[in-house]
Amino acid sequence: MFAGKDGVVSIFPSKLLQLQTTRSWDFMGFSETIQRKPAVESDVIVGVIDTGIWPESPSFSDEGFGPPPKKWKGVCSGGKNFTCNKKVIGAQLYNSLNDSDDSVRDRDGHGSHTASIAAGNKIKGASFYGVAEGDARGGVPSARIAVYKVCFRIGCADADVLAAFDDAISDGVDIISVSLGKQSALNLNEDSLAIGSFHAMAKGILTLNSAGNGGPNTYSVGSVAPWMVSIAASTTDRQIITKVVLGNGTTLAPDITAPGVDILAAYSPVAPLTDEAEDKRSVKYTILSGTSMSCPHVAGIAAYIKTFHPDWSPSAIQSALITTAWPMNGTTYNDGELAFGSGHVDPVKAVSPGLVYEALKADYIKMMCSMGYDTKTVRLVSGDNSSCPKDTKGSPKDLNYPSMAVKVEATKSFKVEFPRTVTNVGCANSTYKATVINTNSHIKVQVNPDTLSFKLEKEKKSFVVTVVGQGLDSVETPVASASLVWSDGTHSTTRSWDFIGFSETIKRRPVVESNIIVGVYIVYLGSLPKGEFSPMSQHLGVLEDVLEGSSSTDSLVRSYKRSFNGFAARLTEKEREKLANKEGVVSVFPSRILKLQTTRSWDFMGFSEAARQKPALESDVIIGVFDTGIWPESHSFSDKDFGPPPRKWKGVCSGGKNFTCNKKVIGARIYNSLNYTFDDSVRDIDGHGSHTASIAAGNNVENASLHGIAQGKARGGVPSARLAIYKVCVAIGCPSADILAAFDDAAADGVDIISISLGLDSAVALEEDPIAIGAFHAMAGGILTVNSAGNKGPGLFSIYSFAPWMVSVAASTIDRKIIDKVVLGNGTELKGRSFNYFTMNGSMYPLIYGKDTSRANACNNFLSKLCVADCLNKSAVRGKILLCESAYGDEGAHWAGAAGSIKLDIGVSSVVPLPTIALRGKDLRIVRSYYNSTKKAEAKILKSEAIKDSSAPVVAPFSSRGPNSAIPEIMKPDITAPGIDILAAYSPIPKLADGTSVEYNILSGTSMACPHVAGIAAYVKSFHPAWSASAIRSALMTTAQPMKVSANLHAIRSALMTTARPMKASANLHGVLSFGSGHVDPVKAKSPGLVYETTKDNYTQMLCDMGYNTTMVRLISGDNSSCPKDSKGSPKDLNYPSMTVYVKQLRPFKVEFPRTVTNVGRSNSTYKAQVEVNPSILSFKLKKEKKSFVVIVTGQGMTMERPVESATLVWSDGTHTVRSPVIVYTDFLI
Repeated sequence: MFAGKDGVVSIFPSKLLQLQTTRSWDFMGFSETIQRKPAVESDVIVGVIDTGIWPESPSFSDEGFGPPPKKWKGVCSGGKNFTCNKKVIGAQLYNSLNDSDDSVRDRDGHGSHTASIAAGNKIKGASFYGVAEGDARGGVPSARIAVYKVCFRIGCADADVLAAFDDAISDGVDIISVSLGKQSALNLNEDSLAIGSFHAMAKGILTLNSAGNGGPNTYSVGSVAPWMVSIAASTTDRQIITKVVLGNGTTLAPDITAPGVDILAAYSPVAPLTDEAEDKRSVKYTILSGTSMSCPHVAGIAAYIKTFHPDWSPSAIQSALITTAWPMNGTTYNDGELAFGSGHVDPVKAVSPGLVYEALKADYIKMMCSMGYDTKTVRLVSGDNSSCPKDTKGSPKDLNYPSMAVKVEATKSFKVEFPRTVTNVGCANSTYKATVINTNSHIKVQVNPDTLSFKLEKEKKSFVVTVVGQGLDSVETPVASASLVWSDGTHSTTRSWDFIGFSETIKRRPVVESNIIVGVYIVYLGSLPKGEFSPMSQHLGVLEDVLEGSSSTDSLVRSYKRSFNGFAARLTEKEREKLANKEGVVSVFPSRILKLQTTRSWDFMGFSEAARQKPALESDVIIGVFDTGIWPESHSFSDKDFGPPPRKWKGVCSGGKNFTCNKKVIGARIYNSLNYTFDDSVRDIDGHGSHTASIAAGNNVENASLHGIAQGKARGGVPSARLAIYKVCVAIGCPSADILAAFDDAAADGVDIISISLGLDSAVALEEDPIAIGAFHAMAGGILTVNSAGNKGPGLFSIYSFAPWMVSVAASTIDRKIIDKVVLGNGTELKGRSFNYFTMNGSMYPLIYGKDTSRANACNNFLSKLCVADCLNKSAVRGKILLCESAYGDEGAHWAGAAGSIKLDIGVSSVVPLPTIALRGKDLRIVRSYYNSTKKAEAKILKSEAIKDSSAPVVAPFSSRGPNSAIPEIMKPDITAPGIDILAAYSPIPKLADGTSVEYNILSGTSMACPHVAGIAAYVKSFHPAWSASAIRSALMTTAQPMKVSANLHAIRSALMTTARPMKASANLHGVLSFGSGHVDPVKAKSPGLVYETTKDNYTQMLCDMGYNTTMVRLISGDNSSCPKDSKGSPKDLNYPSMTVYVKQLRPFKVEFPRTVTNVGRSNSTYKAQVEVNPSILSFKLKKEKKSFVVIVTGQGMTMERPVESATLVWSDGTHTVRSPVIVYTDFLI
């Protein structure tokens, strides 16, 4: 149901992949006497994604092996009755299919077979009942194997394949062998193998994939991504029938062929030999055929090359395999190169190819652009700032690939050029001459230049291959080919099949259609039409036009008709497509599930109770809170001393079962498009909604605390303000259909500020983002939306709250820090964190290490030291303090009856079920060292206490960072506010970890930072009720406190590879991507002096600059806005309080930011600027007078080593300081 999501590259069903099932090495000339480097080979790790492995097979014995390579970061998590060794160093199990198989142990035989072909030990006298007797050995017998079991009896799920790639990439494998595949080719962004191997390639890992067993039809190859090697199957000189797989018609696929028929290799003794139930035979080795068998042959060879060239890129190894392949006899195969690609792999020659065709990540991105992928999709795929030119003229044929293929129209003459670049990996001072082997009269091939001279190793040279022809006949000559050979006299096999011309009418195999899934989609129709209009009638009518079977009333989930136009409906994919193409429809997208983004804070910001407030005006301000509901009986929401609701209030109290509003909580609505039957009231059963509402506008409550921790006064930013509660979240999430419904109601109800501590897991297009859509229409009605930035940090580009018409808030610390202490038996005292309100009465308790408490035959040492519950021996743990090397060790300790626990600190405190302290890694090692030094280790954990943190504010590690992946010219987050260890109201329904209920709780997250800013926005509104949403936003941003960049740098260091070297203070400007304009200042925000106002027209112009057309813009805006045909503007020109631009690396730049400010301070005032601005002085005679200026930024070029530069524009009249960050950035090393 999520197929339309723009910010997710693709959503596709988790399909079932199929398994595609040793004289072979000798046949290839790869004898046992060939030159090897066993020590280096032993450091190579081959990842095998398959049905598992039988570790007891002699092929996987670890006799003679040393410890695993130091680079190995994986685990042995093989499940029941599975143990790794020094040969099989890693194992992981994936089972989204919920198969009953609970071990990496191979019950099929396929995985053991493929793993032993790639890297099995040499086994003498192996045979299948005497057949094919001889030595069974892998391509790299000294290499290590990491096994990722994704396949079960019914197949191999996409979800598991992607999970395996995800782990293998981070585990440290060098080569990935995956003998699985689809029955037909899919789009790259819907192919789990293509997606996984792309990210592997980006990390320097080559993926080898079986081409598939769908032959002999053309277009039957399912492995099509150019960043992995696709392998066909062929015979050896031991006579068996030939089995080949044919090409796909876009790039030459398969790439190469290798032995795949009648291959003897290891097997699983529990795997069936035949489909006959009566066949009970068990074997250690068997003979199988298929591209599954050819794939690990090439994986082994790739690993062999890696031992000689450990620094070669995946594409260099791929090129070496392809360009040194044996030419194959095209007359033996009806489809020639479509069957065998570049030829038969040659392991010996592949080590020394002479020249290689290298393709980098950027080259593949460019290819995707030429295929029609847009910039947003490409950036999400690549994780960087790659962009696609608006008029991309390239073609996938231009990819620097070792083979060259193109499709031409039947019977029409053609001229095709293939630009290529080769890198010299042979000798310096070498000259290569081109020879074209062409026996086909239908084409002519030229190479320019035809001689390449290299002075140095790694030197690059470019050339162009030109192919001309008079036309190919779709029946008689549908395919024409030739080959290009570069030779220096030594390397004469640098060969690529250079031209495969496919006639357009050649028979194709259609892509299999996806399964039909009925889901809830949102149909966004823009603004409400003016004049008399019946939205419900329109919505039902639109549905009637597209539905195929169900009635419109049954399909309709909700109409949006109060503040904007649209509806949610249950649709099939086919119905969704029909709707998306109807005139007047802005977008159709799935109703996604958004996530919650989980008091000294006000005093820390200088916003004390003594701060000037206007209670009477504040009481007229209404904050709409979109969340999990509210607990109205909390003291924070008492209506004592409140008068009746403001006259402007037009909402209702429709809170459902057992819910009553009051004069503080004046409105309540519940939304439930998920039909969640366990929650039929606005009453908060989660606690999150009560917490956020009380931060924004809770009453003053004395002596609030969490079991005595952080005791003091709990209060909101505007205690006299009213609350309107829109419950959009239930236990399983917050549907976008309900969020849009809440925006529709809130805008019409009369709220002034909207606080929404929710967010998506990834960026989507503006017209598909429910928060961006709702906030746009709220802005048009004068309502400011404040949104949490997200908890996806510390990675860059992790913020998905990107619309410029709302405020995106990051989370930072306050000057109160809650700590805990542990005292060891030797007197050592260590500080850590947790919300530990237990006391141990000053007594020492025995200390025990999780690793030493493992239940017999239950778990391995790794899981035991993590303190996984089922792994612990309760009798050994009971009454002791358990030392755990995971962040969740307290859960296992509690399960086992421990007296307390010491666990790993991940930067955020939590409520614990027993005395617990979380320590940093180095302190955890001190405890472990003490434990190992004595036979009577003991410790005591003290109760948590609050101390002053002078380093605050520092942005939280989890807080999402910029830049803005959707609109690079708009800085996000906008601002930061307290979001760590915030005490606020809670619901008594949810139980804490210790099973107790509380009225007040301590939580952390951007969810907590967001309502702080919402409360301050309401405070500003109480002083300036006529101010626009953009004026309030500008006041918040331009008066923010500058942050200590160096203090905030640590929180994003892990997101940058530049942290490998010490960073100078001047380079610490990356911090601006985490905190935006700075830390919010409530007192100064009410008197900013100048504001940057942005109108609805400005935003529609920005949409035009982003490429939205007039029709779309008018539907969104509801007016007659139009986009110029040749719009030359840029989103950077939006009158925004910050200024941001992306520039290309190493290129001089000059960027201008036009801006206009409005005087909201004194009349007859003059402001002076402190950076290069034209003009640099602004003189105002009147209030509300506007003045324009241009900020000019120039530079000599940005580098990846220093990818961000920032400055601050400050306008000052001596009283007011108006600050705006200016940010220039280029590509990041992430």
